[in-house]
Amino acid sequence: MSKSFGAIRALADIYFTCEEGDIAAYIGPNGSGKTTTVRILTGLCKPDSGSVTMFNVNTLTDYRKVGRMVSVLYETLGLSRALTVRQNLEFYARLRGHPRCIRDNDIDKALEMVGITDRQNSLTKKLSKGMLRRLALGRLFVMEPRILILDEPFDGIDVASRVAMTETLKNWVRQKGRCILLSSHNMQEIEELCNRLFVLRNGRLVGSGTLESLHKMAEKDQIEVRLCERYKEAFVRKVLNEWGTQPVFALAGTNLLLNIPGKEIGLVAGFLHQRGVRFERISIKRESLTEIYLRMVGHHE
Repeated sequence: MSKSFGAIRALADIYFTCEEGDIAAYIGPNGSGKTTTVRILTGLCKPDSGSVTMFNVNTLTDYRKVGRMVSVLYETLGLSRALTVRQNLEFYARLRGHPRCIRDNDIDKALEMVGITDRQNSLTKKLSKGMLRRLALGRLFVMEPRILILDEPFDGIDVASRVAMTETLKNWVRQKGRCILLSSHNMQEIEELCNRLFVLRNGRLVGSGTLESLHKMAEKDQIEVRLCERYKEAFVRKVLNEWGTQPVFALAGTNLLLNIPGKEIGLVAGFLHQRGVRFERISIKRESLTEIYLRMVGHHE
């Protein structure tokens, strides 16, 4: 799909697919087109060209059906501070149209899932930021969506709340076979939670795939060697001269980092052993997700 606002090209031929069981990160610098994409997915604006299909339903022509499949968590959370925790969830459960007996059961399950059952009668305005985020997540679960779209879901919350929410989302996807599309600037959160990435820059998709495939595409693996003793740099350089083309290396105490592709780790281990270089561990040091991301989008964010 593509979308322009006057002379500004917000999206240029974006194409991606998410499946049930996926927790996908949709990431990019500010102004890269993430918000425009979410607005199209949620029916708030239409693309200039292209289409969006969710569970074989065209969202542009039959969004009423799709609207019951999707729930969205924006930064504003969508909660009434004047209501209690349970009243907030009851409001959204009633919007879903469930009978009272089913509604109460759904609310109880949602409260338990997000870990705030003991606060169900508290006024929402008295909750901490972390508790508010949990309640907002409970609101989504009450709506029983097949797809969750989350915008910076962990922004500003403490570590304990983030860990709890991460596990809740993973369990929900695994048990229900649902799908999550998540936008975040925190690479650690993405690595902990997501199995798939879509990277935007200037309205174009510049990278997509699983975390594993993006690491393989990076081809920036290095080999890290934990030495048994401290060797002088001159000795290490002399040894590595025999490798052929001398690799770039960094030596810090007993830690040796070699600019050699990870696939050659077995050859490196044998090479060092034959030359009397004693080591206790040798492993592949992969380029971090942050490094991969910055290489894709540039360092202008």
